[in-house]
Amino acid sequence: MIKISALSAAVIAAVSFHTSASQEIERITVTANKIEQSQKDVLAAVSVIDRADIERSGARDLATILSQQAGIQINANGSFGHTTSIALRGGSSDHTLVLIDGIRVGSATLGYKSIEKIPLQSVERVEIVKGSRAAIYGSDAMAGVINIITRRAEHTTADVTVGSNSYRNGQVATSYNHEDLTILANLGYEETDNFDVLQGTQPDSDGHDNTSLGLKAEYQIAPDSKIFAAFQGSEGDTFYDNPFGAQNDTAYLDEYDNQVVSLGFETQFGQSSHAFTVTKSQDESVSVDESKRQKTITKRTILNYDGHIDVQENLVVLGGVSASEDDVSASTLVYEQSTRDTLGVFVGSVYEYNQALVEATVRYDDDDQFGSEVTHSVALGYKVHRDATFRFAHNTGYKAPTFNDLYYPGSGNPALLPEESDNFELGLKASLADTTVDFAVYRTDYTNKIAWAPNAQGNWAPANIDNALHQGIEVSVLNTLMFGIESNFNYAFVNAKDESKGKPLPRIAKHSANWLLAKQWDELEVVTELQFRGQRDSSRSTPTGEAFNLSSYTLVNLAANYELSDALKLSARIENLFDKEYGAVVSSLVTNEQKEVVSVNYYNTPERRFFVNLQYRF
Repeated sequence: MIKISALSAAVIAAVSFHTSASQEIERITVTANKIEQSQKDVLAAVSVIDRADIERSGARDLATILSQQAGIQINANGSFGHTTSIALRGGSSDHTLVLIDGIRVGSATLGYKSIEKIPLQSVERVEIVKGSRAAIYGSDAMAGVINIITRRAEHTTADVTVGSNSYRNGQVATSYNHEDLTILANLGYEETDNFDVLQGTQPDSDGHDNTSLGLKAEYQIAPDSKIFAAFQGSEGDTFYDNPFGAQNDTAYLDEYDNQVVSLGFETQFGQSSHAFTVTKSQDESVSVDESKRQKTITKRTILNYDGHIDVQENLVVLGGVSASEDDVSASTLVYEQSTRDTLGVFVGSVYEYNQALVEATVRYDDDDQFGSEVTHSVALGYKVHRDATFRFAHNTGYKAPTFNDLYYPGSGNPALLPEESDNFELGLKASLADTTVDFAVYRTDYTNKIAWAPNAQGNWAPANIDNALHQGIEVSVLNTLMFGIESNFNYAFVNAKDESKGKPLPRIAKHSANWLLAKQWDELEVVTELQFRGQRDSSRSTPTGEAFNLSSYTLVNLAANYELSDALKLSARIENLFDKEYGAVVSSLVTNEQKEVVSVNYYNTPERRFFVNLQYRF
């Protein structure tokens, strides 16, 4: 169906495939329009990471995998388990909707999902769609959608990994099939001492641990109908450093417990398909310091229906209804309103006629806290060749104010309007001979951006004051070089500006690139990864008002996989091979009496580190 090389266009630094670029592999996605589509036929920039990609990379966390995608930049306040922001096409973390098995998850107080708390050991597949998908999913999907699909092992595997900073990890994934019953399970544990994450204060090691469990049961009640029940959870602790805390405090700890439970029914009648799901999720974080424990809990209930009808061979009509409730009443802070009800309805179509492709969707959301919102998405495509499609898309999106924005005690602003976005994109997907190219140029206007700033009384409060313009270019090229070396290169240019201030948005590099080279010798596969990030604003200003910029850097990683037997595989990974010192997030600037910057305190980034994995397949 879709031609794709040995290295996925979506996964640069951490992923490779055994097949060559000239072979055809069907990559089916369901995230873009909530129906199964071949990746090459989706009129958006889409990338897919599967379990084989994750294992071949040797990467140990989701942030590492995502950071190697074209157009995605990751900034972490430390290492494993520490606060990690994701910028998709220059958007902030709360502009990217994160799903787990298609289910909206995350904190209703912060407004996004903390990806550092999602263990990579529980992930089977990741689908990334760039550009607004609010017309399908509603709030938050202004920059794009990341759908994390949990483990679905066909066989039983057991893994043990050890590495630098006392890293240790064990995981098991298995499945059981008997007639019409399928049971899936995954269990994992991860622990590391990490390192001292913040310069200038609280010298200590900021360790992290995570325990995860996933269970799913499916029963085929008829040839075209099934019911299922699923649970996925992770809990653990992460020590961190507080830039506003005392110099020698060492008791800052984040205890978290995240869970998703779902029940569902799927059926097909003739040319129509229907899926009904009820889910309950919880994101709980308990912040502990020397004197107090502050608990933040989001409990979310969602009733959802999705369906589509194959009206003709080349026309699909789709639609859905979702009703959700967010509840933060179990949190330590007392909010003026602690629940939010949202009703969303969408309808759309996917149409193909000769060389022409059309996707169109409109959605209506009614939120009892701020009112209603209508979003739409229209995309046109033209196949200049069987494996080359031009596309043009126009999408709108919005971001609902969070509980913190609206009702944070003493600071919230219940008059806030939703943030809105208007996105245009022109792109080309082409697979010719042994070369695959994915190109996109886009422009996104953000309006009514919510920013926290001192009010007339001097208290920090949110207001709709900022507008931003994001423009960019992305290109991915993968092909086979001499001696059978697989090459996968991508480059992204992002010009993200705060229009109200005329300044670039912080921590967003204008230029970023990734390049992967991989070679297979019988049972041995070797992968070299290069990652470049250009200069970017640190979000900190000098006493004279000048922006303090972070320097560019280039990292080199190595990974190797060796099949010792049909059942046993040994893998190794070296990150930051040349032990590069670099800063990604600035904590503070230290100045002298002349207002000159004399030193900078950063959140420490990992030095050179090693990981070794042994996997046994039953």
